[in-house]
This record gives sequence, structure tokens and C-alpha cells, in this order.
Amino acid sequence: MERRRKSMDYLPEEQSNLRRGIDLQREYFKRANIEDNFEIMVKALENIKSEIKHKALARGKDKEVLRVIKIIKWYKDLPSRYARATPQGYKIVYPPDIEQRISKNLQVAYEILIELLGILGLI
Repeated sequence: MERRRKSMDYLPEEQSNLRRGIDLQREYFKRANIEDNFEIMVKALENIKSEIKHKALARGKDKEVLRVIKIIKWYKDLPSRYARATPQGYKIVYPPDIEQRISKNLQVAYEILIELLGILGLI
């Protein structure tokens, strides 16, 4: 009788944990999109981006990753961009269509990340 060594294969379990984490973040994004909760949408985008950034860069998808980073940075810079000086101090005054622009840009970033996930074989 021949004895075989049992070896642990950690990669498949790690991969499934990665997929589960990404799927969870996608669900957070979808739920927040329904509720118009932009903060949670941005956090979900950041989490997905951080998980796949290096793999996407290794595949030559740096333009897509940079576009997602720019959209996230654009969202975070909104308060400083629309701050106005008043006699009482600074006040943030957003244009009337800001919610539509935020939603559209975050949705574009999400679509780019979904495309990258497909290319990387994580969906």
C-alpha cells in the first residue's frame, strides 16, 4: 500500500473567500443605491477596488482602475468644491442636480469594476 502525502491547498478556499467578500460588497452597493446612500456606495466601491486593484494592474487595466479612483476622489472632494464663504462662515451649497451626478458617476465606477471582475474571472 502506497502512502500519499496530503497537502493543503489554500488557494481555492482563499479564492472563494475573496469571491464571497466581493459579492457581499456588491450587495451593499446595490442596497445603498436603492436607498440613495452615497457613503455606503463609495465604501463598497473602495472595498471592491482594493481587492482587485493589483490583479487588474497586472493585467494592464490601469486606465480603468485610475478612472474608478478618480470618481471616488471626485465624490470625496465635493464638500470642499462647493464650500462658499458667508458672513456666518463656510457653507456647502450643492447645485440642484448633484444627486443625479453623484449617482451616475458612482454607477459608472461600479460598472467599470464589474467589467474588471469579469475579466479577472471573479464573477
